[in-house]
Amino acid sequence: MRQQAVKEVRNGETVTSVAAALGVNIRTVLRWLANFAEGGQDALLAKPVPGRPPKLDPEQLRWVAETVRDKTPWQMKFEFGLWTLALIGEVIYQKYRERLTKTSVSRVLRCLDTRHRSQSTWLGSRIQYWWRHGIRNCFQR
Repeated sequence: MRQQAVKEVRNGETVTSVAAALGVNIRTVLRWLANFAEGGQDALLAKPVPGRPPKLDPEQLRWVAETVRDKTPWQMKFEFGLWTLALIGEVIYQKYRERLTKTSVSRVLRCLDTRHRSQSTWLGSRIQYWWRHGIRNCFQR
């Protein structure tokens, strides 16, 4: 998007029209132009997201989402019939040997936009999006 914005401005489009078309602030486009002027195309490339890498990869997250959507805790051999953060964390641990805190499990579910209900779990618009476009965008800041 940054590269496209710079290209459009260099081809004669106004900063205002480019910002409106991309749904960003005018100052953002101006910053991209300044970065390009200082560092060229390399200055427009995405930078790595700081922080610890996720414990679960996209395929593992897909499995978690499908499991919570399609199965009940009883089917996973638990005694309680409703999905809780602790149960989902335990399922993740049993499958992948990765221990996630309740906060981390909550963050994963919020990112996937899951809603869990007794025996009728469904996935929201966010999970439908990454089903089509890939889960990488889920954790971008």
